[in-house]
Amino acid sequence: MGIFALQSIAGGFLDEDLVHFNQYFDEWCVQVETLEDAQCLLDTLERIQSRLKL
Repeated sequence: MGIFALQSIAGGFLDEDLVHFNQYFDEWCVQVETLEDAQCLLDTLERIQSRLKL
């Protein structure tokens, strides 16, 4: 079983608030079961971010 998490380019893992990144992977980081779930989450966050810039 793999564990997938979103990681920023600068380092850090996406926290449960879906905004901030932790430097270390811990129990408060968002975890998903598949790569497809991780991509879906990333796509959703990018869509929300692009709407907020309008």
